[in-house]
Amino acid sequence: MAEGKVDAYLELADEAFLKREFADLVKYANALLEIDKKQPRAWFYSGAALVWLTSVKDPKKAVGNMITCWSQALQCCPTKEMRENMAQLINSESSKIYSGLLTTLLSQGIEKPQNAYDIYFPIIKAFIGEFLSMELLLSLQLYSKKTLNEGEESPEAEINNPRLSYKDWNNEFGKLSAVFSGVVGRGSRTQYFADQLRNYLQVFIMFNYVTSLTMTAGDSQCAFSRIIAVLSDARSSLVRRFGTDFCKIIDAVLDPAKESYNEAKKKAYWESHEDEKKELEEEKKQLNEEYKKAKDTAKKKTDVYNAIKKEAETKTKEEVDYQAAEKELQSMKNELSSLGIFKGKQKKELQGRIEQKEEFNRQLAAKSEESRKKREASFSDKLKKAKKEMVTAENEKNRLNNRITKIDNKLENPV
Repeated sequence: MAEGKVDAYLELADEAFLKREFADLVKYANALLEIDKKQPRAWFYSGAALVWLTSVKDPKKAVGNMITCWSQALQCCPTKEMRENMAQLINSESSKIYSGLLTTLLSQGIEKPQNAYDIYFPIIKAFIGEFLSMELLLSLQLYSKKTLNEGEESPEAEINNPRLSYKDWNNEFGKLSAVFSGVVGRGSRTQYFADQLRNYLQVFIMFNYVTSLTMTAGDSQCAFSRIIAVLSDARSSLVRRFGTDFCKIIDAVLDPAKESYNEAKKKAYWESHEDEKKELEEEKKQLNEEYKKAKDTAKKKTDVYNAIKKEAETKTKEEVDYQAAEKELQSMKNELSSLGIFKGKQKKELQGRIEQKEEFNRQLAAKSEESRKKREASFSDKLKKAKKEMVTAENEKNRLNNRITKIDNKLENPV
């Protein structure tokens, strides 16, 4: 009976967790723990639900409760394989939690951002490692240092949208990148190293996120360039030692960093060249209207040219008669070739008819050639004119399209 209830509640809890319905999840988890205090998934679900439901009111307490629940979840796993699976589940969910809750705190604005150190240090220390925790604190300290002045509370606007110079950011980033380079340099090809490096890159993502909130476009461009340089060096080191497959975990951050750099670079340029951007956009708008008309004109001119060409290629009666006569002559020659050596009389008769046909066809050929020349001459001027107009229309359409493409490239890649 109890087993049936456990299975039923686990099924409900699994569904609630997948749908991120934490209010329902905590109810199912509590019901499971009332039946079985050693149910690992119940402890995991309880910790996850509590931290998401209560973190805004009391983040520090929420994280503490979560760590307690998850520690119980690991202790209640009866086998090594179950503990390893639970650890992977915890690692995945903890990544979502510490990034998601920090985003919530930063976006809502908290009275003293330095409290985030105490809130997030336990979860990072418990599930990623003390070494990585200290490096994440650098980014949190950097954020709060720029939003507070000598321990005073900052205005809400400053918390939600603080400004940070590249020089200040780079000083802190230098510490972070130096340690990161050390990790890569000392790493070995083990699962532990892969996990540590992956988690370390999560730190870069968080650092990246704070950077995007706090910097001007120009300073963000410099910052992303710095991030790219450090990650690229690390990637080169890993390629030499382990091959390209091992670098997918770095590429997962490096590629978006390059995109962010290009976006910041573009944004910084257009912020200082607003008049140029406006002129290009107005020119593009006018060119698009002209291109539409030019495209329609080019199509009409092409249709006219093709119609004249088709008519010009239509053969005259004399040409058609000559082709039919040649076909008939060839048929007679084929018949002659098929006659055997004992068909002398038939061959002689057929040969005579062939000679007559050849003479007749020579007369038709002369008439056909004369008719062809007249036909081509009568359409020559029309074709030349139509072709010239078609080419001119196509050139104008292409000219406009090339200019629009150049403007698009300039707007997308201004420098």
